[in-house]
Amino acid sequence: MYANSKKEGFHNVKRIFVFLVVFFGIQEGFADVIELPRKIIVFQKGFSNPIAQAALLKQFGAVPVKPLRIVNGFAVSLPETAQNMLEKRLGIEINRIAEDIVFHGTGKPGDPVQPPQVLPWGVDRIEADMAWIETNGTMVNVAILDTGAYLDHLDLASNIKGNYNAIHPRKSADDDNGHGTHVAGIIAAANNDIGVVGVGPMVNLYPVKVLGRDKTRRHDPLSGEIPRNDRRLLCRCERAACGQLQLWA
Repeated sequence: MYANSKKEGFHNVKRIFVFLVVFFGIQEGFADVIELPRKIIVFQKGFSNPIAQAALLKQFGAVPVKPLRIVNGFAVSLPETAQNMLEKRLGIEINRIAEDIVFHGTGKPGDPVQPPQVLPWGVDRIEADMAWIETNGTMVNVAILDTGAYLDHLDLASNIKGNYNAIHPRKSADDDNGHGTHVAGIIAAANNDIGVVGVGPMVNLYPVKVLGRDKTRRHDPLSGEIPRNDRRLLCRCERAACGQLQLWA
């Protein structure tokens, strides 16, 4: 009986050991995938079938992440060996291999408490207020690619005519950082009795959220996920102004 118990205990230890090896082996495998460099691969104009593109990438060891239709490309996780192989296809199916850049916003969100309105130094320095006799930005449409904007901000709400979230398209472009709101205020804070006044206080604003809470985002949303005619972005744009939307980043 003692021998059987000892044998059973040995098998239990063996099972635990095997489990740990498999578990940590899987974990290590996941870590390897996560840590692979991200790249953007742009294909030649004549090679535009996404299925064929993905098949080519997998053939040489790249891991497709998402198609980027606007640039005829793919965001991929790319091991060095796979990149070396794919570089041999440059000028054939592949046009170029680029870094999938992580963008970083700068600056800090402002105080949510609204003080009496002041004319900011920058607006005064370029004498924007002197131009308001001729124009204050009416009928000018500006999209701001940043962290979004506080959509109900008392200094901005009246000028926000639409918004788009390029990270989570089913959500609004409400700002979860503050930087985009700061930029929007510089451009078009309303001329009222609170906060600041912008360069064009009657500009129509379209916040486009391409940066997250930590002010970072990979390059691929800018390449492939901002549809030009998306109604969430241009829902209130006058017909005469559609297609003339200016993009500020």
